[in-house]
Amino acid sequence: MAAARLIEVMVSSRNRTALTGGGDLTALRREVKERLQSVLARPDGEPRLSVWVNEDSEALPAESDWYDRSTERARDATIVLVLFSGEAGTVIPGRGVGVCHAELEEALADTRTKVRIVDIRPLVQSPPRPTKADNAFAAAVDGLRSLTSSARTRAEAVEAAVDAVGDALHALALAGVGSSRRGRHSQGAALDWRRLTFAGRKAAMEEAVVAALVAATGGQGHREPGANRPAVHVELGGQRVLMVAHGAPEGLSLAASRELVGQLHRHDHLLAGALGGSIGPVHVLACPAGVTANQMRSLMGTSELVLATTPAGVWAADTVSRAQVLAVRDCIDAATTGLQVDEALAWLRQSGEDAELAARAHRRRAIIEQVAAPDHP
Repeated sequence: MAAARLIEVMVSSRNRTALTGGGDLTALRREVKERLQSVLARPDGEPRLSVWVNEDSEALPAESDWYDRSTERARDATIVLVLFSGEAGTVIPGRGVGVCHAELEEALADTRTKVRIVDIRPLVQSPPRPTKADNAFAAAVDGLRSLTSSARTRAEAVEAAVDAVGDALHALALAGVGSSRRGRHSQGAALDWRRLTFAGRKAAMEEAVVAALVAATGGQGHREPGANRPAVHVELGGQRVLMVAHGAPEGLSLAASRELVGQLHRHDHLLAGALGGSIGPVHVLACPAGVTANQMRSLMGTSELVLATTPAGVWAADTVSRAQVLAVRDCIDAATTGLQVDEALAWLRQSGEDAELAARAHRRRAIIEQVAAPDHP
C-alpha cells in the first residue's frame, strides 16, 4: 500500500521573542510541532501531519527573496497555525506589512477554513512598543475572532494549538464534502457563468450582488442613469446607505479583469444625484476566487486604509477620502454570491464596523457632493 500523503501544517510566528518563564518562541514552536505530530498521529502511530517551522528549513542565500518564499508556503500549506505575539515581523520596503501579517493574508486568500490563530500575547516578556505594522496586524487578527483562541501559559498555548489544528482538520473535511457536492466552477449555474463573456459575467455578478443586498436588507434597487451602475439603498449601521455593486469576472489577479473594475471609487461624484436621502456610496466588489489585502491596497491606490480580512473577503476603508469597499470572495454563481454577501454583512454588524461605515459614509457624501458641485474647479 502506498504511503498516505501527509497533511502540511505551517506554524507562523516570530521566533526570537522571549516568553515569560524562560525560553522563546522558537522553543514553543518546536514543542507545538512535537505535540501536534504526536497527538494527531494515525492509530498505528504513523504520522498524519508534516509540521513546518522555519527553524527546520535550510538557510536561504542572502539574495533570495525569503519574504515571498514564506508567503508562498503559507498559501500552499493545508493548515496555517498562527501563534500571535502581537508582532507583525520584518517589513520589506514596498510590501507594506510584516512577514507574519503577509503569511496570514496569503493563507486567508487561499481559504479561510485552513487558518487558526492562538493569541499568546500574555506570554510575551517585556512586549515592545507596537509599530504601525504591528497595529495593522493586530487589527487583522481582531477581525478573525471566530478563528482565534487564547493562552496565558505555555502549556495552554501548546494545548490550544493542538485543539486549533484538530478543529481546522474537521472544518476542512466538512468543506471538502460540501465542495464535492457543489461541483465548484464545473457544473450548473457556476458553469453557466463561466460560459459568459467577461462583460456578461461582470453584469451577472453585479445583478447577483444587488439581489442579495435587497433580499438581506429589504432595500430598494436602483440603477443610476448614464453611469450604468447597479446599486441599492440599504439600512446599515442605523443609516440608509447607497451600496454600489461591481464584479471582477476573473478576480483581481488578472489584468484584463482588474481593468473592468478600475479604481471604482474614483467616480463616486457621478453618483451624487443618486444618493437621495442616503449616505455613501459604499462599494461591494464580487470576486470569483480569493482576494488579498495587498490587492485591495492596489485597488484603493493608497496605504492610508483600515483593512480587515473578513469571513467572506476583505474590507477596506480609506481614512482620508472615506471611500469604502467590501470585497466578497467565491462569487461563482447567484446562490453562492448571495451567501457570501450575507456573511459579509453579518461580519459588518457583528464586528461593530457597520457604525464606523455609516460615520465614514456621511463624510464621503459631503466630499463627493462638493466635487460634483457645478462651481467645483
